[in-house]
Amino acid sequence: MFKNVALQENLLRRATLFCLCWMFLTNVQASDTYKNPIIGDGADPWVIQKDGFYYYTQTTGNDVRIRKAAQITGTNGLGSALAVKVFTPLLPNNKNVWAPELHFLNGKWYIYYAADDGVNANHRMYVAESITSDPQGLYTFKGKIYDSTDRWAIDGTVLQMDNGSLYFLWSGWPGSVDGKQNIYIASMSNPWTIDGPRVLLSTPTHAWEGWIHEGPQVIKRNGKIFIVYSANASWTDNYCLGILTNTDGNVLNTNSWTKSSTPIFKSYSDLNGSVYGPGHGSFTQSVDGAEDLIIYHAAKSSGSGWSRNVRVQRFSWNPDDSPNFDVPIPTSIPLTVPSGEKPAPTPVTTYTLAVNASHGAVRASPEQLSYKPGSVVTLTAYDYQGFRFTGWTGDVWTTNQSITVTMDRHKTATANFTRPLVLIDNPNASFTGTWTLSTNSTERFGPDYHYARTSNSVTHSARFTPNISTAGKYDVYTLYSSGSNRSAFAPWLVSAQGGTNTVYINQKENGGSFRTLATERNFAQGTSGFVQLSNNTGETNSVVIADVVAFLYSTNQDAAPFIFSQPLSQTVAVGSNVTLQVRALGTPGYQWIFQDQILEGATTSMLTIANFNSQNEGQYRVVVSNALGVVTSSNAVLRAGSPLRLSSLFWHPSGLSEFQMIGAVGSNYVLEASENLQDWVQLETNLSINGFWDITIGNATNVSQRFYRATSH
Repeated sequence: MFKNVALQENLLRRATLFCLCWMFLTNVQASDTYKNPIIGDGADPWVIQKDGFYYYTQTTGNDVRIRKAAQITGTNGLGSALAVKVFTPLLPNNKNVWAPELHFLNGKWYIYYAADDGVNANHRMYVAESITSDPQGLYTFKGKIYDSTDRWAIDGTVLQMDNGSLYFLWSGWPGSVDGKQNIYIASMSNPWTIDGPRVLLSTPTHAWEGWIHEGPQVIKRNGKIFIVYSANASWTDNYCLGILTNTDGNVLNTNSWTKSSTPIFKSYSDLNGSVYGPGHGSFTQSVDGAEDLIIYHAAKSSGSGWSRNVRVQRFSWNPDDSPNFDVPIPTSIPLTVPSGEKPAPTPVTTYTLAVNASHGAVRASPEQLSYKPGSVVTLTAYDYQGFRFTGWTGDVWTTNQSITVTMDRHKTATANFTRPLVLIDNPNASFTGTWTLSTNSTERFGPDYHYARTSNSVTHSARFTPNISTAGKYDVYTLYSSGSNRSAFAPWLVSAQGGTNTVYINQKENGGSFRTLATERNFAQGTSGFVQLSNNTGETNSVVIADVVAFLYSTNQDAAPFIFSQPLSQTVAVGSNVTLQVRALGTPGYQWIFQDQILEGATTSMLTIANFNSQNEGQYRVVVSNALGVVTSSNAVLRAGSPLRLSSLFWHPSGLSEFQMIGAVGSNYVLEASENLQDWVQLETNLSINGFWDITIGNATNVSQRFYRATSH
């Protein structure tokens, strides 16, 4: 029987939400399958399960972000969870941040990550410690984690033995130059300190391993320890997994480990599709602990290099207790959701499309807050201020400037733009006087560089003249090889529109990376500008180094404003608040206009009207301007609509339920239902000619409560 009715009216974005709670409601059809990938763009996935939640992180390149979810797949899974930035590495080792991992050790959370200063040879492992008990909370930097050799290291992880002792595993170079990557292990005195020498566990010996061992991951079962590692080059289809086995617990003894002679997980193809370059997996269990899962990345297509996504599938165990991953399953095959996960209701009523752009702009047509399943959205990327579009990433991967996206799930699309860059290496510079060609320093750019002896007057000079195709502001950099015999006052003259200036660089230090000579200097199209190095430093027994000069288009350019997102027309409930927004490039100013009248004080990109009423109905537009131009947005029409509300509710002994909605005359409404206020299913669409909408819900079973909402369109 009917036991209780709970009614809540909440007017948000022209929507009314109400809850009808009773014992018997119509059953929602649900999906008990999923398809890979679970995350559309990502690499080096790591997951740890604790206290009923999964915590996930992956490579971002410049920081560490953690997702939290109660399950792995579905709309409530890791793919939909917010990636919270928890830690940004400190200078100077804050570049190329790779393969972070989250571990809970001795009552605290620790993040292990690899990073460098922009030079790959300086990659090392670092650790941060949690300040609070929340894995998504604050972390403090503990320092570099290294052994006595302090050599190149990435992909660090921790092995914790049953007695609590800790060991650090990582991928490292045997020497100080690139050429081979091995797996090493060392004992730890605490989660941030190695207290023993590194021990070589494995080095590439099989053809399928190439020259690389990386991404070591630990699995323990029945007293045996397994290290699953990634082999071969990660940017090729040959990337795969191998395994090391230890049965005696003597983990620091190389001879106690045996290595598989063949890969245990590799590229695979059948009639259902192909999977290329699977690797860098981590391991966890299903929600109820009944199944074992591998989460790994794979290439999006053959030969796509580091364009990868994240996938999950079950694995089993061989009779010798080693993991059996079988083959990576193609993305066309539906997989049963992991044991214990609640299937997500399907279909979802609306999907969101998150669109991002770096430097340039993107227009979406139609532009909406959300889209119905099957909607087709056209995205167009626009070059702006000299920035050139290079391609899309995210859930779309193409170099076409205009694309269509079919909304069959929540999606993200990022338009990438590149800045014009002109590199003048020393073979293309013009030299006067006596310069010597050298290849001695490894800090050089390209195959060689030139040097000249210093003196009190200009007897030698090197001029770097760019051929500028895109006029505008440029940042100017040089790179040189440092040394004790270098000049401490190397004079670089920068000549551009607006005059010249001289910058003095200490070439005794900070070699091997680009140093700034000038910022936001205006260069005309063509070859009128230049940068020149001379030898008139007044020093004796010193040299100046002429290697390379880079002219990089500045991010801050002077250009007229450009509107790439227009304010949207809306129907607004009387008494509610409404916001109009325009998005524009060009560091502009704003002025909103209502019915051809200037709105005093409305001078930002957003216009908010509180307590909306009929007097606020009409056309709104915004004038966007800067010193170089003026542009006006399209008109956005705001109209008043009656607050959408529930009028009456009746329950019949037959199991039918009826209620009446009251809304704006002539408005279209969509009725949706949900059991959890997150996943919504469309039930009915209606044109409310007279402002009243009669709704009948049929027999309902197996649901203790259900929420309903009606939105105007």
